[in-house]
Amino acid sequence: MADPTITEFPHTESFDGTAFPPFGWTHQIGSGTTGWQRSTGSSYPTVSPYSGAGMLYYNSYSLSDGSNASLFSPPIDAGAADMVYSTSFWMYRYKSSYSSYTDKVEIYSNTTPSLTGATLLGTIIRDYDQAPVEAGNGWYQYTFEIGPGAENLTYYVIFKAISNYGYNINIDEISFIRVQGGNPPNPAINPSPGNNATSVAINTNLSWSSGGGAPTGYKIYLGKDAESMELIANQTETVFDPAENLLFGSSYSWKVDPYNEYGCASDAGEIPVWNFSTVNGIAISPSPYNGATNQDATNLVLNWADVAGASSYKVKAGTSSGASDLVNMASVTESQYTHPANWPYTTTIYWTVFTLNGTQEIQGTEWSFTTAADPTRSIPYLEDFNASTSLPANWTGTFSVSSSHGVSSNGLYKNLWSSSTSAYVTTPPVGPLTDNTTLQFDYRYVEYSGYPNTAHTLVAGDKLEIQISTDGTTFTTIHTIDSSNHTTSTSFATCSVPITQAKVSQGDIIKAKFLATWGGGDYYLDIDNVYFRHISAEPVFSVTPESKAFGELQINTVSSAQVFTIKNDGGGTLTIDPAIELIGTNVDQFLLTDTNSYPCELGSDETMTVSVTFAPTSIGEKTAYLKIVDNLSKTEHNIPLTGTGADYSISSIPYLNDFQSNINGWTVLDVNDDGNEWERLDESGSNMAMQISYNYYEAMDDWFITPPINLTKDITYNIRYEYRVDVYYSSENLGVYIGSSPTPADLTTLLDDQSPLTNEEFEIGTASFTPTATGIYYIGFYGYSDANMYNLYVDNFRITLAGSDIVSGITSGGTANPDPAPIYNPVTGNPLDTSLTIEGITGTPVITVITEWAPPAVQLPNVGLSFVLSGTNFSGTTITINHNLGFVPEQIAYRIEPGTWNILTAGSQGVDLWNDTSVTFNLPSTKSAGDLGIVFPQQEGQTLPVTLSNFAAVVTSENFVNIAWLAETETNHSGYNIFRNEAKDLENAIKINAQLIDQGTAAGTQISYFYTDFEVYTNQVYYYWLESIALDGTNEFYGPLTVTIGDPTQEPLPPVVPMVTKLYNAFPNPFNPNTNIRYSLKEAGKVKIEIYNMKGQKIKSYNQEHSSPGYYQISWDGRDENGRNVASGIYLYRLTTANYTSAKKMVLAK
Repeated sequence: MADPTITEFPHTESFDGTAFPPFGWTHQIGSGTTGWQRSTGSSYPTVSPYSGAGMLYYNSYSLSDGSNASLFSPPIDAGAADMVYSTSFWMYRYKSSYSSYTDKVEIYSNTTPSLTGATLLGTIIRDYDQAPVEAGNGWYQYTFEIGPGAENLTYYVIFKAISNYGYNINIDEISFIRVQGGNPPNPAINPSPGNNATSVAINTNLSWSSGGGAPTGYKIYLGKDAESMELIANQTETVFDPAENLLFGSSYSWKVDPYNEYGCASDAGEIPVWNFSTVNGIAISPSPYNGATNQDATNLVLNWADVAGASSYKVKAGTSSGASDLVNMASVTESQYTHPANWPYTTTIYWTVFTLNGTQEIQGTEWSFTTAADPTRSIPYLEDFNASTSLPANWTGTFSVSSSHGVSSNGLYKNLWSSSTSAYVTTPPVGPLTDNTTLQFDYRYVEYSGYPNTAHTLVAGDKLEIQISTDGTTFTTIHTIDSSNHTTSTSFATCSVPITQAKVSQGDIIKAKFLATWGGGDYYLDIDNVYFRHISAEPVFSVTPESKAFGELQINTVSSAQVFTIKNDGGGTLTIDPAIELIGTNVDQFLLTDTNSYPCELGSDETMTVSVTFAPTSIGEKTAYLKIVDNLSKTEHNIPLTGTGADYSISSIPYLNDFQSNINGWTVLDVNDDGNEWERLDESGSNMAMQISYNYYEAMDDWFITPPINLTKDITYNIRYEYRVDVYYSSENLGVYIGSSPTPADLTTLLDDQSPLTNEEFEIGTASFTPTATGIYYIGFYGYSDANMYNLYVDNFRITLAGSDIVSGITSGGTANPDPAPIYNPVTGNPLDTSLTIEGITGTPVITVITEWAPPAVQLPNVGLSFVLSGTNFSGTTITINHNLGFVPEQIAYRIEPGTWNILTAGSQGVDLWNDTSVTFNLPSTKSAGDLGIVFPQQEGQTLPVTLSNFAAVVTSENFVNIAWLAETETNHSGYNIFRNEAKDLENAIKINAQLIDQGTAAGTQISYFYTDFEVYTNQVYYYWLESIALDGTNEFYGPLTVTIGDPTQEPLPPVVPMVTKLYNAFPNPFNPNTNIRYSLKEAGKVKIEIYNMKGQKIKSYNQEHSSPGYYQISWDGRDENGRNVASGIYLYRLTTANYTSAKKMVLAK
């Protein structure tokens, strides 16, 4: 095998052959998956061989940090003792985003093919910006001396590539050379500054590296160009530090001539000349930045970036371009200038920095900035922080502004604790001062937990310092609040601090700083109403507030108290005398509380207080004055007091508040004073409801309470309301209470409790209450959810009597869908669930519907289900009622309240639907506006006598039945027929009158009729219907009336003459709607039947005169003397004759 030893010089390996490693070379991977490779071209960076077809390549781009590989040269024969051996090669230098990753090649020499004991000749880093520094990306040649020759000496050169996970390493054209010993050294290499470098600092050093050949010293030449270079140093070091700075903005040429005992490198050939240029010396990066606006005129410092090598600076500034009327070439040694006074306000300042380098002076760019307007606040100056939740203009610091941290609204606050131990806020400039200027403010310390309900007790280190400054930078403490002078309280305290007696003078402009320091605990410091004012030497009267409008208030209640604070805002003594009093038109509608003694003397800043409440006893606007007299020329101050008495009492039942319009007269109480309270808010985009939101830290403790409600003893009232939560996983608690006043202390009777609530859709809550005494009551909704829940809603609160409900429906798209709660149907004994749809409504009104069973106000026999609709003009609308009565009604009736009833049947014009669950009809567009009443009969087969005010039957002593009726109006009327049946069946009833009954007796606008049925027997029940026939042949039926003769359980018999006068039990009893009051007479005479309610009020009376003994009865239809239906309940009926009186009870159960 051939010997790979290198014996001929120069010897070059170009890596153009395809074999790798080349013949005689050896390769070793220290770590990593790959090592040195032969490449014809590579990426990262993209590079081709320096020459020829191939090059040496190491993939450090893909190899982890620390990976390495070594390439060993063939043995180099260095047996010539008079020779010096070197190696040179070309390497591609590249700077990229991976420039901080120092991929590199280390070059070693050894006498064996091993790194052990090897000598490091040098290191080349891939990044050209690192040693040795080059001008840019590209191929560069490097030479390293291996060493002198010696007999039988062999050298190996090792190229060790080391990855730093950066870009790849490329090397080409490795050469081995030898030169005769005793020659001059090689030219210097690796100059710094690099050849053609720009923007070089004027205080830069000149450095280089040995090019080999064993130099013993260096001569350094420098000049403005190659022709003017002069020798400036002769030294052994490879770094030269010029004694003086170079000049700004200049070009230089320089060279280094290495030498040894055999001569200079320039003796052996041409040496390189390098060039560079220095920075221009112009200052950059101004602060304020160029063109800045709204700059603080008290910010006196001008800054710029330090210019390397500058010996000092000069600054010029003026109010016009190029001017120096503000600063005229002021000298500074640092890159900063501090102006001795404030800059002028609202002015553009032009300024220039001159850079000095010894005697050289470089004029910089002219910059400008514009100052803000004068922020000085004139005195008196009050800041209440209510304009925004940000610090006001020209206030600075670490405090924040929030709506829950002020006396009544916004205020400054800071949470101080172990991780936030100090805070400050600084006012704008304030002034000019006088000899009696005072700073006043309100403040409080309150614990963080449960804010603001627990006061914080100051400990050592807790303090608030009040500081002032006349220059805006140096502050002096003039007052300190700490544990020695602070009173622990959750209320705000007012602190007044004299200013002009504290190291400032009249006419000064100052800034004030509030500096808070933490000593222990976790608390809020709140500050509000910062007030600078001049205090007069004489007394000055002030009162806060200067008037009070109490607004609307329920009569016979008392408002919360308004405290009036009277203060001496000046010096001396202000005397209030005589006693403060109320005067004016409605003085009796206001109440004054005054515990002061008179005369009351107030020194400077001292106060006194009185309180006034509004207590209206009648409806309307009320006015009065709070009269205060002081000793300043006996000045009388009349403070206006106004209020309006209103009566929001709930007296009409049923009552509904759907919260769509207002909550007038309702009381809202934020018991825990956390700022969250019941509010009337938009609950779902169109529906308003009452809402209470959560508190993150505190449990809910909030009420909203009805206006006064007039309730009657022993009557049962039904309470309904709707409730829901926002999210099911945040359960809420809601209680409903009743009491005698709108306060939690009196609302002690629990009506209903919904806890926990998790329903996200509205559900109905119900309760009932029967007062034991007639009077005023209040119903309160109490939210008491845990802390950090969500939102709770209440809607559609109503009060109804038994068998009724009241609801509302919001119109959308011309349609409303009121859905009353079920009411009790006494006929079936079951709840009756109804609903309505009204179509064709104009606009978006809220439709209210009252649902009742047989309401007394409807003076019609047989009335059962009843509706009253209000809220809009219903003419022209289509109304669907899902009555769910379970039978097809013979008739229904409607009217525009309080007009005449109109009958509808299945065949009436405008009726679209008519069955046992629903009816649909169109209300004529000619109907007038007003509330719409609609009624249904109680039972199947019943009719609704819409033109009769009375229809009655009486059994005579002869066992005949006298039938009487009273017609209110008769228009286009033909006459009447009477039908009778022994069962409640109109279809099979027989007509008992032979001819049409068309003659009555006129009584004013009414017409009375009378007919006697002679074909009756004892112990029998009869049913009578009255048929009304119009001229066009249409008819309407009224009834039936029920008449009982004797005992229906016995065989029907002709009547016998009674032996005694006696009052019998009413039959049926209980009854609805009619009953029969039976009695017997043993002799002829006059009879009076009287009916009373349980209050002893007479409801109805009958006066009869019988010409013979016998059995008699009258039928009572449950109406009073005026034809109005009476309410369900117990009634007394009494029989009175000449020698006999008796009374019994009967029950009307609807």
